[in-house]
Amino acid sequence: MAFLKEVPGKNKPTFYIIYKQPVRQPNGTVINKKKWLNVGHVKSNAHQALRAFKKEYDANRSKFTLTQTVLFSTFVNESFLPWCKSRKNEKEYARTCHSICLMVGFFGPIRLNDLTTKMIEDYVTWRKERKTRDKSISNRTVNIDLIYLSQCYNKAIEWEVVENNPCKKVSRLKEPKSRVRFFSVEEIGHLIFAANPYIKRFLIVGLSTGMRHSELLNLKLSQIDMVNQTIHITNDETFQTKSGKNRDIPISFFLMDHLVQMMKTWAHPITCEVRPRTSAQSTYLFCNEKGEPLKSFKRSFYSLLAHANVSNATVHTMRHTFASHLVMKGVSIRTVQELLGHSSISVTEMYAHLSSGFKKKEIDLLDYGGLG
Repeated sequence: MAFLKEVPGKNKPTFYIIYKQPVRQPNGTVINKKKWLNVGHVKSNAHQALRAFKKEYDANRSKFTLTQTVLFSTFVNESFLPWCKSRKNEKEYARTCHSICLMVGFFGPIRLNDLTTKMIEDYVTWRKERKTRDKSISNRTVNIDLIYLSQCYNKAIEWEVVENNPCKKVSRLKEPKSRVRFFSVEEIGHLIFAANPYIKRFLIVGLSTGMRHSELLNLKLSQIDMVNQTIHITNDETFQTKSGKNRDIPISFFLMDHLVQMMKTWAHPITCEVRPRTSAQSTYLFCNEKGEPLKSFKRSFYSLLAHANVSNATVHTMRHTFASHLVMKGVSIRTVQELLGHSSISVTEMYAHLSSGFKKKEIDLLDYGGLG
């Protein structure tokens, strides 16, 4: 702990507060270094300074620690990525690893607290010059890299390894705003009519809930609350949502009728034959014959699109369709955000333009009693 030391001088003594400061070395080890703090020549003032120092030291120890931080690569590999692996789903974790490892290679053997805004800007320039499969890297991809880097530094701040996030001063690249592709009522009719019993289940649940591909595959029967007519999207040891947050999705009358049958029966992924569920198939709504969750249903979905002559769509189009039709029915953007599980309403605002017709009807109500 800190103590006061008097050092004789030529005319008068000088008082120092001596304390040990933990310093993290580049290899990650921590050593204690003795520090001397000059508090003047007056003994009474020196004692007062010591009392104030001890109080501040006890209240905020992190201020007196970690003057040197670990290498950026060491922190990423030993702290940040292990944290990501325990918190993110497999796809998100793989994407984080790809982005962060690119930055580790670009920045080289630099300490975590030595990374500057200029270095990050240089990375952005370098990243934009790279190509994947002869295609230029999109601004969205680069922005995702910056999101992961900022997340890395936010965790370092939370864990008291650094004090500042250099990403805060880096501007995101502009992303072109394209129109959202969603299925029309006519296309939905074609798809449902052309769907076999196996893929029809995914189609109905996806269009009725707006759930992500991974959420559909990991939906458990226990999460379907028929009494309260709600599907509970929850995080557990086997599955993590993209945002890491739980949410509830009300079950519509249309979906309710289908869910009653889906929970009692099972559709074979290959033969599409519908059979009563076995005890092994009582965990997941969509599963294989052994009751294990399916890896994907994309191949069957794209076969359906081709069969129904519906183009320019993906599995995610079901999610866009759910949100788009809600907005066109007059549902608020805030409600749609909650149903989709978006962490920020700015993401949900991609659907805002679809409500323009309803805004016109609302504005027409403003006639001030026919005055004028």
